[in-house]
Amino acid sequence: MPPSLARPIARQLPVLTGRLAASEQLPSPAALNTRLALAMRISREIQCYIAATIQHARHLGDDWATISAILGTTEASARSCWSPAKIAAVLASGDRHYPTGAPLSRLQDATTTGSDTGAMRLLPADALGSALTSLLVSRGLSLDDIVRQTEQTSDALTGILDGRRLPPWPVTLMLATALDGDILAVRMIWEAVQGSRQTPPASVAVAAERLHAALRGLHLVAGCPTYEDVARHCGLRPGEVRAVLDDGLLLSSSTVARLAAALPGGSPWIAPLWLDLLNARAVAVAPSADADGRDGSAR
Repeated sequence: MPPSLARPIARQLPVLTGRLAASEQLPSPAALNTRLALAMRISREIQCYIAATIQHARHLGDDWATISAILGTTEASARSCWSPAKIAAVLASGDRHYPTGAPLSRLQDATTTGSDTGAMRLLPADALGSALTSLLVSRGLSLDDIVRQTEQTSDALTGILDGRRLPPWPVTLMLATALDGDILAVRMIWEAVQGSRQTPPASVAVAAERLHAALRGLHLVAGCPTYEDVARHCGLRPGEVRAVLDDGLLLSSSTVARLAAALPGGSPWIAPLWLDLLNARAVAVAPSADADGRDGSAR
């Protein structure tokens, strides 16, 4: 049975409502577009949540009599409004970066195809805004607080938070610092949204640090769900999720793959970073050659 799509949708809704609350602090009439666009997006995502919940309930064996009673409608109306085709259409209208419910792929599968183009696939355009909004909400700060600290305009900040504007790195750094955020994680998100791909690090320590920062960044983009919630979605134990995100441990490629697949946009971004780490490890253990080109190992 595929996992329910309702949970990742539910995780995204607080991020969207946080942005809407922040936009309400804007006195400018120009913010009307932002507010209405966010409100419509929230409404659409709530419909997606209802569709995903009904879809999962049907997979679990709940009958239409039970579902229609909860919805406050007739069984015939529930069947008609939430048929498999209509549920698919509603889910297709939602954000594209939710996990699809397809079987989880191992990172080995994604990194041994022999088709490495050297380009990192982008995160969604609003990923940086989602991460910064998560920081704003978790710190209990208002948009006005950040305006005062950074001397950015309210309109400019709202454009960044709702994903319409990607700021240059110095501005992003200033915002992340004002929000007491994870600077390297925010930097990794910023690079991924830009589509930039740094030269693979030769050092194992640097490669591991970038991979860990990317995973922490995905957690921010997802709205900082609890480790228990992430664990339920990806089939890991909460302690394993905590070990990776908090303690910086890479328990196995399967653990990292499952964690990446459970967070929005994760697998395509994390796979090349995992490959960088494997390559750095291979270089670190490879025998060195002496000046004559001979194997430098002991004979």
